[in-house]
Amino acid sequence: MNYQNNITDYLNSYLKNINNLEKFYINKPYRSLAFRTNFKFCDIMSDFMRKKYGLYNFDINNEIIKDNNFENINHELNTSGYFITNIDPSLCDTILDKLKKIKMENRTPTTLWCEDMGEVLNIAEIQNLVTDSNLLTIVQNFLNCKPILSQTNYWKSITGKTNDAILNKNAQKFHRDFDHEKWIKIFIYLNDISNDNGPHCFVKGSQNKIIPNEKWGRQDDSWISQNFNKDDIKCFTGKKGTIIFENTRGFHKGTHVLEKERNILQLEFSINKQYASGYPKCINLKNPSEQFKKYNKKYPYVYQYVNIVND
Repeated sequence: MNYQNNITDYLNSYLKNINNLEKFYINKPYRSLAFRTNFKFCDIMSDFMRKKYGLYNFDINNEIIKDNNFENINHELNTSGYFITNIDPSLCDTILDKLKKIKMENRTPTTLWCEDMGEVLNIAEIQNLVTDSNLLTIVQNFLNCKPILSQTNYWKSITGKTNDAILNKNAQKFHRDFDHEKWIKIFIYLNDISNDNGPHCFVKGSQNKIIPNEKWGRQDDSWISQNFNKDDIKCFTGKKGTIIFENTRGFHKGTHVLEKERNILQLEFSINKQYASGYPKCINLKNPSEQFKKYNKKYPYVYQYVNIVND
């Protein structure tokens, strides 16, 4: 079926409401369009944003992420749905030590997350991450338009009794995200992750495949096994410093922690400001590093979601 008129109407409505996008996004109209067009709409919207706002050439800095074979990385993200590399484990030690001092909220008895994403971003080492030129280039290449930093989150998962309701709320059952028309999430393991303490899982290639009669929501492992090749169901164990760039439009989940704990830093970049339910309207930053101030001044589009608070 041809949805060209629907997409045209969407783009016209977007432009009409460009100064009040919070109202425009309240009903998440992009989700149904994405499904009905087999995700082609996601790429159409990023192309639209690139033509409207252009692209950045990011200055080369002291890259935390060493990988710079950008063509191959982008190919992996578009075919497999993920790309895995690593950063210095000692950096993760420093970040985790500082994260232990921020306020955490009990999402469930076995999962906590940060109360304030601004507290996460106030950590200088995380500011260095979100201004890393290789990271920004990978993100922009995948989104195919200027990226916007829309999430700086921290999750801690621990052992404990569980049930379906807890697994659902912990995002520990397979699901697709639909945070925006197009986005990318970055998961950084802050401690060693084995099969016993909650590896992140992803269904390779599922970001490009809609199952006939698929319904929105959480899916059991059995449903995933029936609809995807078992060899494509990947669970990512790894040492601290493992970093996963992922198109979470594909099916993914965390897994229940059987022993010890799991600490994950989660960053997100999207092609529009984040108006997803449950997220703040901005990330308040009280202590910008010199590097962040420099990048914020030179690439304001990327950090438009960040509000620098002057005490």
